[in-house]
Amino acid sequence: MDNLTLKPEATVLEASGSWAATKATYDFWDSPYIKPDQIRQAHIDSTLERIREYDCVLAIQDTTEFNYSNHPATVSSSLIRLSHSFDLFSTTFGH
Repeated sequence: MDNLTLKPEATVLEASGSWAATKATYDFWDSPYIKPDQIRQAHIDSTLERIREYDCVLAIQDTTEFNYSNHPATVSSSLIRLSHSFDLFSTTFGH
């Protein structure tokens, strides 16, 4: 999975570099033994461990809007709104 973190803008195939690595990535995601909550919890635990090293942690919120309604390749009008809020960190750890 390191291949995806090194190239977050790439497709899975581009980031993986080979069909075998791409297949392994999809097999991992499809595994009945790996649950999304386990992956998120590992990320949360790692983040909490890292921020304990600091007296102050900035919690930055990002809200982005993309409007493709005038794009020539758009068949119908579309508005995609992506909102990422890190309330857990801003309310708990932000100073």
